[in-house]
Parts: sequence; structure tokens; C-alpha cells
Amino acid sequence: MLRDELPETAQRELARHQNALAAYRGQNWTLAEKLFGDLRQAYPERLLYQIYQERAVHFLQHPPDADWDGVFTFQTK
Repeated sequence: MLRDELPETAQRELARHQNALAAYRGQNWTLAEKLFGDLRQAYPERLLYQIYQERAVHFLQHPPDADWDGVFTFQTK
């Protein structure tokens, strides 16, 4: 299915997700945490938003190196 074939509500969610992901990839952890938190509140059934919000909080407390490649490494099992 092409993006413009999606229902309007799905297109809005996708745009919000892309904005949140851009903040995350840009290492703007505060904004990423807020945007993924907003998505999580709007779509509580989507586990993905919770995961990214938690990772943004983690990176706020433990910033990655300057050469971060976007990978999240688990510290515990």
C-alpha cells in the first residue's frame, strides 16, 4: 500500500512517527522522548512507541558517543 493510499488517520500517525524518529536519530533526546511519549499516549497498543521513548530516556541519562551509529545495545538480559 502506498502512503497516499493510507487512511488520513494513519497518514497523520506516520508523519508524527517520522518526526519523532528524526529527533531520535538526531540525538535530540528530550524532543524524541516527548514525541514518542505523545505517540505512546495516543496509541497505547503500539509497543514500538514505548520502546523508543524508553531508549530516549536512557540516552538522556547515558548519551552515546559522538560517532553513534543509531544502534541500541542492551546492557542486561
